[in-house]
Amino acid sequence: MVTIRQIGVELTAETRESMELRLEQALRCLGRRIQKVNAFFSDLNGPKGGIDKLCRVVVHLKRQPSLVIEDRDSELSHLIDRIIDRVGQTATRLLDRNRTPRGEV
Repeated sequence: MVTIRQIGVELTAETRESMELRLEQALRCLGRRIQKVNAFFSDLNGPKGGIDKLCRVVVHLKRQPSLVIEDRDSELSHLIDRIIDRVGQTATRLLDRNRTPRGEV
């Protein structure tokens, strides 16, 4: 379900497996609505340093627009933690929005 791609960023097999599992858990609430999930990592500046590690997660949904969550950080572990939190929050908001009948607040 989750495909992870990386450009200029080294992810260990353990980090990849952990991220896949955590993304699947964060998106579990969407169930069968998910077609696929792509996570892209890149290092924007190369070895120069700074807030240059980018992660973009795209959740492709059936009969709905895709969810796109993007974030940057200098530390890969902080970036992964934050992006997974944001993916879970975005999925929860989507469900809440779909459950609330139009015209109600």
